[in-house]
Amino acid sequence: MIGTIAKYCRYIELFLTVIFFGLAWTYEAIHFPRAYIFIIGFLGYAFLIILRMKSWSNRINISAYIASILLVILLEYNSRYIINYFIHILYILLIIELAVSLERKKDLWIGALIVVAGMYKYVTLIQYKPAISTYAEATFFSTAELYEHTCYNANARFERRAV
Repeated sequence: MIGTIAKYCRYIELFLTVIFFGLAWTYEAIHFPRAYIFIIGFLGYAFLIILRMKSWSNRINISAYIASILLVILLEYNSRYIINYFIHILYILLIIELAVSLERKKDLWIGALIVVAGMYKYVTLIQYKPAISTYAEATFFSTAELYEHTCYNANARFERRAV
């Protein structure tokens, strides 16, 4: 049952990733040579989703999650905005996918790594623009990501015990 849910979650993630990359491309108004990085990042991210769909090895999946996090960081770093929300949504999709397909307690640290990577841009934004609205936005998104990470993982663990 969990495997089927994770499989469908990855299909939905791949579909949403294509949509969000298209929106990010439009929002960024990307021109070459930055477009090469964006295209390679998108293709790499999509490949890693497909790799996680096809792989049953926990070691390969962990490596694919870490590579996905690094690709999202690369895409955010090459964005012309401090925070591109269409790219930032990929962190949330990763947390949801991870929570659905999480197999062991020791894999929980990957979710924490995703939250920390997602908050890096907010730290940069606070340094660049120290305003109350920036603090409120960073607090909201950090709370939302931590809440999502905690709830999905607790729910996934509870469902596995019940089965």
